[in-house]
Amino acid sequence: MNPKQENTGIWLNWFDHERLAGENMAIDELLYRQCCERSSAIVRFYGWTNPAISIGYFQRYDAALAERTVIVRRCTGGGTVFHENDITYSLIVPSNHQLYQVGRSRSYRIITEVIVSALAGFDIPGEIARCNCDSIGKPETSRCFDSPVMNDVVVAGRKVAGAAQKRNRFGLLHQGSIKASNLDARHFEKFKNDLADKFADRFNSTSGHYVPDETLLKGARTLVTIKYGNDSWNKKR
Repeated sequence: MNPKQENTGIWLNWFDHERLAGENMAIDELLYRQCCERSSAIVRFYGWTNPAISIGYFQRYDAALAERTVIVRRCTGGGTVFHENDITYSLIVPSNHQLYQVGRSRSYRIITEVIVSALAGFDIPGEIARCNCDSIGKPETSRCFDSPVMNDVVVAGRKVAGAAQKRNRFGLLHQGSIKASNLDARHFEKFKNDLADKFADRFNSTSGHYVPDETLLKGARTLVTIKYGNDSWNKKR
């Protein structure tokens, strides 16, 4: 199936600002919960008020790392990701969208292809990892960018983009990080705009801007208090 064969409506872009780690995770989760209420996919780009580490849902909490920086647990899987000079994004896609309907593995691949295409526009020769390389057998505390796995983006053999995904019957949440060491900081905003445009183009969609309402932001603050800012969640393993 070629997901560009059919118009899939509006592709919404949210160029969010820097937020605290817990608030970033809370907003992503609430957008994911609301999948069933929307017919449009959303790509959200966001930053971090302070350097932070996000860990996957199934990972062990590392108290030694927590002494040096904030650790927040994602609701998606994957490994340890250091957030400081990365470009962080999330895709929130309802179940009626083709990106959801092609399945987990194919959806990863499509997203990676779009990222590689965006990097190429800045003369960065990204490639798609086709195997799990040397990550097999590594502990759950493995740093996400130490070893590429299938469908990650690599440049000159080094992983520069990875992601984790969560699905239910209403839609999917895909959280990703792109290491920007090969990209001049002056070009960050242009890269994000180009990437958003390429997502819309891949699905033959019309781009639009997502504007969060106060209900979402208030709900995120509440979710930080009861979950993402709470040790019972972040230290649960």
